[in-house]
Amino acid sequence: MKKNPPSLTTGSITGHLVRLTLPMIGGIFAMSAFNLADAYFVAKLGTAELAAISFTFPVVMVVGAIAMGLGMGASIVVSRAIGGGERDQAKKLATSCLLLAMFVVAVFSAVGLLTMEPLFRLLGAEPDLMPMIKSYMTVWFVCVWVLIIPMVGNNCIRATGDMLTPGIIMIVLAVMNVILDPIFIFGYFGCPAMGIFGAALATVVSRGLGVILSLYILIHRLGLIDWKLPRVRETLRQWAGILRVALPAAATHLLMPLAMGFTTRLVADYGHEAVAAVGSGGRIIHLAYMIPIALGSVLIPFSGQNWGAGEYARVEQAWSLSNRFSLYYGLACTALSIPLLEPMARIFSDGNTFVFAFQLFLLISFAGSGLQHVAVHSGFVLNAIGYPIVALFFNAGRVFLLMCPLAWLGGMWLGMTGIFIGIALSQVIAGLGVRSALPAVIRSAVSPS
Repeated sequence: MKKNPPSLTTGSITGHLVRLTLPMIGGIFAMSAFNLADAYFVAKLGTAELAAISFTFPVVMVVGAIAMGLGMGASIVVSRAIGGGERDQAKKLATSCLLLAMFVVAVFSAVGLLTMEPLFRLLGAEPDLMPMIKSYMTVWFVCVWVLIIPMVGNNCIRATGDMLTPGIIMIVLAVMNVILDPIFIFGYFGCPAMGIFGAALATVVSRGLGVILSLYILIHRLGLIDWKLPRVRETLRQWAGILRVALPAAATHLLMPLAMGFTTRLVADYGHEAVAAVGSGGRIIHLAYMIPIALGSVLIPFSGQNWGAGEYARVEQAWSLSNRFSLYYGLACTALSIPLLEPMARIFSDGNTFVFAFQLFLLISFAGSGLQHVAVHSGFVLNAIGYPIVALFFNAGRVFLLMCPLAWLGGMWLGMTGIFIGIALSQVIAGLGVRSALPAVIRSAVSPS
């Protein structure tokens, strides 16, 4: 390789986690601001437009989940190859990951365009919102490659232990999106006002720059692209190895947007303002969670490299450190959010239903967030150490056996408040369960009986 970042298999665990997490915080903050900017500027068009973009949020999350699953698969297989000292294999695997991503893009784009209207009807979108939803999502489905390709490329970069470069790329894209959003949505500098279509176009143009930057780094700085024409049999074999990790990881990431779609359908019974509140609140939550999200992203290459090098105790110690941090962070978010809930709500809308739902959703979500992060980080570690199926079953249980039933029951008993309480309670139960079980899984993997 042209440049090899420091190995994660030696040195201070805390030092590595801090060093790697800090640049990721900036990147994730930027991408959270990316999503928040869309909601903010679209809100200026009206509550109906904000509700329309909120209905797209679960589907956009599905796209993101597929990208993250492929990216996680790429990060795991490449980081384990690097940890095991197999540099040439890491190069071949990174190339195969990008080729696989291109194939997946073609399939997903076609399916999305063909099923768009029935899908959003299923989510509860009313007919008057459908033209705006279709305007936004048509651009998304046609240009979905600008999301998936850089996600996989950036994860290949992270697998080497370089978190700074992907973070910088994410910041650049977010700044570009914030600049383009008002220009395309409202029409400035000679550009026609395109409304909600303009929000989608700003996203696509910004993410397109991400494709160029991530591929440039992989090719010219890290030398992680193999230019030799791959043999079909070898490529298919590598795809099979990547998909053994990527498919369960993608399925795991798909669970949350599916759950979000289910809860959006429950909240839709309370009107446009309630849906808009949950969509906007979700963007605030993502912004507030940027630090634990960054730490979770770091756990994947850290655990992958150390597992590949046989440093199993370092994996468990890193997971334990992330748990303690997550719990303290969740408590801090809950306490600090209380005086800010109403001012944040009124940034988006002054509607009474919106303000009430927004405050309620955020407060209850923050209250369960500490153990939610414990559960999410545990899933990342399970994937990184070669237990993607266990991670999938754990997360499927968290969503289908806990979150969806508890949200539905809560709605039956306590209305909209009960929906939010059910979601938070499911996160608490799952976090407590995995916190007790994961150390035993790690030890059984090291010393199977």
